[in-house]
Amino acid sequence: MERMKLLLIIKGDKMLGNFKAVLVGGFLLYSNIAMAKLSVAPQFVLFDKNSPKVQMINVVNSSDEEKTFNVKLLHYRQNVDGTYSAVENEDDKNKFVDNLIFYGPRRFTLGAREAQTIKVQRKPKANVESGEYRSHILFQEAEKEDVAVVSNNPASKGLSFKITALYGVSIPVVVRVGDLFSTASLSNIKLTKKGDSDILNLTINRVGTKSLRGDLSVKYGDVEIGVLKGVNVFLSVDSRNVSIPLNLEKINNESLKGKTLRIEYSLDGKMITHSDFVY
Repeated sequence: MERMKLLLIIKGDKMLGNFKAVLVGGFLLYSNIAMAKLSVAPQFVLFDKNSPKVQMINVVNSSDEEKTFNVKLLHYRQNVDGTYSAVENEDDKNKFVDNLIFYGPRRFTLGAREAQTIKVQRKPKANVESGEYRSHILFQEAEKEDVAVVSNNPASKGLSFKITALYGVSIPVVVRVGDLFSTASLSNIKLTKKGDSDILNLTINRVGTKSLRGDLSVKYGDVEIGVLKGVNVFLSVDSRNVSIPLNLEKINNESLKGKTLRIEYSLDGKMITHSDFVY
């Protein structure tokens, strides 16, 4: 009997809400964290001159059975649409944190609803070139026998398969060395319909030597009718396309034709760029 292994990785740095699956380097990446068998917080780890040298990640087995998890680093390049592609070698826009951090434990077992704390520590400064370094730390369910048998009938002809679904959550770990900067602008703003829903599409443009991670807000007057939290634009791209669902129920489904919306992109609660859009 042939054996197939399906690795389901929940990208913790993806926008929540719309379910999306992307095949990347043999891994199936899902953006809906609710599909996971474990939860991870925080969903982003940053080491810079202002951050603690030691940070903790809390991992909870949200399933109803005991599970063992492995922890390791993966390397991805972000694409313009916000998805990720696996990369093997470093380049100017994709530098890895492997030699800059300690982390552990790297394997642990949790009962149902139990939690484990993972320690991530920045290594003492050495001769490290100025710049931003990023990898993704993966918390992956360990392989277990006899999970999800597809076909195991000796009388059946041809090949039979056993599929093992391994769940995992990955989050970005970013290390910044030196004095870095970034600026942002918004462009290509347009409105589309998806069924009965209004979707505001736009591009976040990044310039500088470090990535962006912020919140997008769409406002009509003082009312926020659309929001996306934790939107990353990493160094591997100069721009990222984003879609924001609008909740017109907040303004009692008032017609916005000809009205002006304001789109704001904020980092740490401080707006760094905005743009107006006539509906």
